[in-house]
Parts: sequence; structure tokens; C-alpha cells
Amino acid sequence: MKNKIAKIFNSVLVIAVLLGNFSVFAQTKRIPANQKKCSGGWTGIVKYSRTQNMSEDKTIPRVSGMGENSTSKRMDYEYEAKVMVSESPQKDGSMIAKASLDSILTATETTNAKEKISCDRGKTWKTATGNFKSESKIYGTQGGVEANVRVGLNMDGTYNVSVSLPPIPGEKEGSFTSNFSGQCSAKEGKNEKMEPMATNVEGNSFISDGTHRFDPKNPNKISGSYSRKGPGNMVETITWTLRRCGSPLMLTDVKLYEANFPSPNSWQTVPEDEYTIDGNMVKIVATIANFSSEAKTTYIKHKELKENADLPESNIQVDILPNEEREVEYMWDTSGYAWKEGNPWNQPEINRQIEVKTTDDAITKNLQVRPKPVIVIPGMWSDPNSFSKFMSYFETSRGTNWKTDYAKVYVSKTAAENVPIVEDKIKEIQGKENAWHVDLVGHSTGGLIGRAYIHNSMGQQFDGRPTVTNFVLVGTPNTGTPCATGVDTIFTRIFSKAADSFREISIKNMQEFNKKIKARKGTKFHALVGNGFDTNCQIEAPGDGIVPSRSAIWNLKDWKFSNVRTRHEEMLGEQANFMAVTKWLAISPKGNHLPDMDSYLGSLENDPGNEYFAQVSFQQNKNHGPMFDAEDFGQTIDEDDIEPTFATGVKLKPNKTTEVEIPVTDGKRMAINILAPSKISATLTDTNGVIADKNLFGTPEAEGIFRTMRVKKTFQKGVWKLKLESLEEQEAEIAIVVFIFN
Repeated sequence: MKNKIAKIFNSVLVIAVLLGNFSVFAQTKRIPANQKKCSGGWTGIVKYSRTQNMSEDKTIPRVSGMGENSTSKRMDYEYEAKVMVSESPQKDGSMIAKASLDSILTATETTNAKEKISCDRGKTWKTATGNFKSESKIYGTQGGVEANVRVGLNMDGTYNVSVSLPPIPGEKEGSFTSNFSGQCSAKEGKNEKMEPMATNVEGNSFISDGTHRFDPKNPNKISGSYSRKGPGNMVETITWTLRRCGSPLMLTDVKLYEANFPSPNSWQTVPEDEYTIDGNMVKIVATIANFSSEAKTTYIKHKELKENADLPESNIQVDILPNEEREVEYMWDTSGYAWKEGNPWNQPEINRQIEVKTTDDAITKNLQVRPKPVIVIPGMWSDPNSFSKFMSYFETSRGTNWKTDYAKVYVSKTAAENVPIVEDKIKEIQGKENAWHVDLVGHSTGGLIGRAYIHNSMGQQFDGRPTVTNFVLVGTPNTGTPCATGVDTIFTRIFSKAADSFREISIKNMQEFNKKIKARKGTKFHALVGNGFDTNCQIEAPGDGIVPSRSAIWNLKDWKFSNVRTRHEEMLGEQANFMAVTKWLAISPKGNHLPDMDSYLGSLENDPGNEYFAQVSFQQNKNHGPMFDAEDFGQTIDEDDIEPTFATGVKLKPNKTTEVEIPVTDGKRMAINILAPSKISATLTDTNGVIADKNLFGTPEAEGIFRTMRVKKTFQKGVWKLKLESLEEQEAEIAIVVFIFN
């Protein structure tokens, strides 16, 4: 019983507030003399539109039976009204409504007549035609028209809004044209035109369906829309934004727009159930109206409520004339608004709230801001399973709706040859997501492809920022890899395959690459570096097993060691590495979103021993890898020692064994790089038949794409033997490169 009484009490109270009567019960509330009483009159904007399109096409035989008439009729009607509603000066609850009306009605009828006739009494026949077209138009435009707007209140808390619009003066005009062909006697067509003449444009009236409800917490503000369809494809719509007891200055609407990629001058609305992309420019258009008889000045402020922070330079002064409605634009840079500040990683926060506020009014809009799409570029030694895991990490990142894709590059081709593939993929995802900016992740030689794309093809967008905001290079051989040395000649000479990609990433050739490919154009470069292994093929220096750490770092200032010990091929598969990459991509609104305009482009003129490495404090990275050794890391490479002393290739049939003779010179250290399928075992014996090293299938030493067999002792000139055994199911191609160091 008490609940029923409470509900009745609340209902009566709401209705009383709606009616402007605060004396529902015996008690009355005294209003100070200096405080204006709310009369219950509404102020705001009501818009009404009616569209109607009808058409009819038919073909009927002519009376003679020798032809037909094809007739096409079309009627188009568009009527729009914007009504400025204000409380009457008498403050008695009545309203003054002034409308701006625009109406046009067009009607067109076209008839094409065809008939077979004979001009020589049936000897010959031909087709005579007649074409007729009549057009009429009634139109009118007028402002300041007295209209009628009512808000009807219902006892159940619902309401309806109605508008009644009077006839206005208009004009009517028309035309008629005809032409003929094929008649026995030439017949001249007509071209008649009716000059504009005064007429009336009919008024309209419409009422919402009464299902809209007041918000009990804010009963003095209502907004909504209602549409109804009728015969002849007619659609009528009424929208309203009304309030009581407020200032004569009112925000009547807020809309969000974004540029439609790739056309910066084509802007499209962003509905609240849609999303924009982090880094896009969003145009916030606030409509403000002055319902008073005096010019007013106010400030429009813009705030993001989740951050509880004013948007930069968003306090805009507006001067508005009496009974004027105008739009105020603000450009919002959404960079970072897919994320919120967190420790140790920023967290997704894609659901944003934009508040547009004046002194006396405010409107809040919801907008989802999703992270920039990420394009991943695989490299020559990207493990497919690890690569697939990396892509899935993005897809399963909760609360992000992160879109990713990968560029289907050809790892056998050079970086420059793959640039068009990356460029096309970036444009494709930009179009799908309407993303003006993307992020790139390049693994292995994929990082070189990304560098070539940025240098050769990437441009700025209309906002002055680079297409690629962040570029993360994971295990990229920026100064080459020793594992590639000598392999290209084997592929070309023995296996008759193109070896351009291997040739490009040799240590010597990467010097030329870096002299040509060095521009960054404002893109922020980051490097994730592996250093879990103390040797990389023939070089004894920290790295990921293929790429020395110093090569992955190159001259990049923003880099970090991977904190997991993983091989080069599998770096992308480690979730810890994914989180490290994410830390560079997930930048909150408080972060630095300016392009990186650092002019330091890097040079290999002083390599080996790049000047930058000499300034790095390795103590800060001492926990980033179990095999880290600062002294070895800084070791220089003598270019004379890079060239192999012997190289060959072998084609080995399934389940077969062969021996390769290796000519050995006097030396103190030997490294033999083997590029082979996984099910190949290798055993090295010296001139006396003593086993010097093994690399057997199924052991950790044989897991990598490149296996390196090492001898660290003094030896003399002679012939050593490398026994190769295949457990593969098909013929295996095996490259063998030997380095001897004195």
C-alpha cells in the first residue's frame, strides 16, 4: 500500500512540475521577489519536414491499333519548417512561435507516342512519333511566419508535441514541349512556358504519437523525434528540443562529424552508435539559439567527461543576434582517446563523452574512439605460428575493438619491391575503418620493408601528420645480419633461385641501404630488441640468434630489450613482447602525440661502433636478458673477417646421408652456418676423424632456422668433413657457409 501511495505521489509531483504548478497540495512555497517564476512556457526549436515521391509508368495501345503511348508521371514534394519557440512576454505559460518555411512541389508528365502510318495508301509503312512533356512547379519560401506549437501532457508521464503551419504566398510556373517526326506532313512542335504567377503554398500540421516520456529528474527539458509514413511514399517527421525556466540562450543541437577518407573536404556525421578512430579529427558542431529580443554574448566550452578535462583551446566566444540560430565549430583531435592512463600499461577507454556547455545549458554526446588500426609486416624468418599468435593478441584485447591486418609481402623480394604491397594494405584498412592514421609493426626484414615504405611512399595527411603514427621494429636487421653473408651466392649458383633478399641484408649491403633509406617524416620509430643469445651465426655478440642487438637498435633512440629469451623467428609469439609493443601504441590523451620531427636520421659512416651505442647506459638494461654482456655488445666487427672462407650447397634426398668436405686453413676459431630444414642432422669431424661439433635434429641447438657449429681451438690446414643426414619427407636444400678466424 505504501509503495502505491509513493508511486501516486511521484506521478502527481511530476505532472505538477510539468504543468508549472508547484502548489499541488495545501502548502505553498514563497518565491523571493527578485526570483522569476517559471510560467511553464516552452523555449526551443521545433523542426518539421514532409517529403513525398510518387511515380507512375504505363503503356497503352493507340486507338488505331497500330501503335502505343508510353506515359511517365512523377511528383516530388519537399516541405521543411524550422520553428523558433519562445516564452511569451506575459509569462503566462503561452508561447510565441515563428517559423521559416521552404516548400517545393514539382510534377512532370512525359508521353512518347508511336504509330505506324502509310503515306502512299499502304504501299510502304513507317513509324511516326510524338513526344510531349509538361512540367509544373509550386514553390515558396518565407521567414517570420506565425505558427502554433503545443506540448500536450498526459497523466501517465507521456507527452506529445504538435506543430501547425499556415499557408504562405508562393509562385507557380510551368512549361509544355512537344516534337514530332515521321508524319506524312511535317508537324511543328511546341515550346510553351508559363511565367511565374502568384499562388498559395499549403500549410501543414503534425503531431507526435504521444509515446515520448519526460525525464522525472529533468522535466523542464524535452527533446525527441517522431516520423510517420503515409500513402504515396510520404514521410513526415517532427523533431524538437524544448525547455522551460531557462536562459534565452539555448544549445539546440550538437553533431559530430569526421572527414571521409580519403577526401579531407568531405565530412560525414558520426552517429552515437558508430565510432571514430584514434587520431582522427572530429568536428564538433554546436547549434546555439538566442530566443530573446537582445543581442547576447556567451562562451561555448568543450569537455571530455571520462578524462574530466577541458579540450584544448575549446572555450569559444559567441556573439549571437536576437532570434538568431547559428552553428559553432570546434575541431577535436582524438589522438589518445582510445586509452586511459595506467601503470604499467595504459588501459583501453574507447567509450567517450563529449560535453558542450554554455553558462546556462549543456548537451552531452557519446562517441566510441577505437585504437588506430595496426598493419603487421612479416619478415623473411617470421614463424607462421608465432605470427598468428601475435595477430590474435590484438583480436582478443578486451575493450579495444582493435582492427589489425597484415601485408602479404614476398620475403624473397627486396624491401623496395614490397613497398607497393604495404602501401595498398594501408590504404585498404584506412578506407574500411575511415582511419586517417595507422600504426605499423615490422618483424625481421618486415621492418626494412616498413622503413622503405615510409621513406619512399608515405605522405602526410590533411592534418599535417604522417600516415603512420608509430612504427615498431621487432628484431629488424637494420645494419644487416651475419647469417646472410655468403648465402646469396649459394642460392644463385647451386639452387638457381633469386637471392636478392638475402643479398640486401648482408652487413656490407645494409650500409648502402641505410644511406638511401633514412627519412622518417614524423613517424615515431621504436625497436624491440632480442638479446637472449650470446652468438648470432658467426658473430659473437648478443642478439636474438639471427640479428645482433646492435643491428636491431641501429640509431633508434627509443628501444628496449625483450624480457623473454626467445629466438628471432618466434619473437612475435611471446605475449610479453606483444605487451611491449602495445606500450608504444597505447598512448593516453596525456601522452605526446606530436610527430617526431627529430632531424637525427642516422649514419653508418662511423659503423661499426656507432656513436650512439657509445653513449648508451647498459646498466639500465641489465635485467632484460640472461645472456647480456655489455663488453660483447660493444664489440666491433672487422669487415675483413665477414667474408666466408668456403661456401657450398647440397641437395639431399629423403632419408639419405652425405658428407661435405670442407677445406680448412690455419685458424683459432671456426663458425659453420647451416641453413637447412628442421629434420636435418649435422656432425663435424676434423682431419683425424674426431668429432668437433654436432647439430642434431631434436636438440635445442637445431631449433633455429640458422644452425651454427663452432670450433674454439687452434687448428691447422686440412680437410674436415660435415656429415648431413636427412629425416625429411622430401628433397632438402642445404646451404653451408664456413668462416675461419685467425
